[in-house]
Amino acid sequence: ETRLAFGYCILIDCHSMPSAGALGSRDRRRRADIVLGDRFGTTCSPKLTEYVQSVLAGQGLVVMRNNPYAGGFTTYHYGRPADAVHTLQIEINRALYMNEERIEKNAGFAATKAIMTELVAALRRLGPEAFETLPTAAQ
Repeated sequence: ETRLAFGYCILIDCHSMPSAGALGSRDRRRRADIVLGDRFGTTCSPKLTEYVQSVLAGQGLVVMRNNPYAGGFTTYHYGRPADAVHTLQIEINRALYMNEERIEKNAGFAATKAIMTELVAALRRLGPEAFETLPTAAQ
């Protein structure tokens, strides 16, 4: 229905990821702030993924793609960019907005909320023609 009404559909599948690898894993370093998963360009226009990455990086976040999360069932099942249905998984590092031990908001919660609100606003400004030539975050 969304695609028929607007000419395209963007499905954002947000997740919360631990700030570091699991106990017992070889890599316990802090993860990126954001991991975008588009199953290596198969579930979302690479231009749209680049646009989201530029918007988030423009807010000072460290953004990675498809590692360690490339997208799960939702991205795989619903993502059909050739049919104008773009599905992107966004993993948000918990350390940005919560104390992981106490499961409580931290001082970064409001800033993280504002960044995600701005991302939604930036996506709302796009039209179907944008998938041909997406603007940079600065435009």
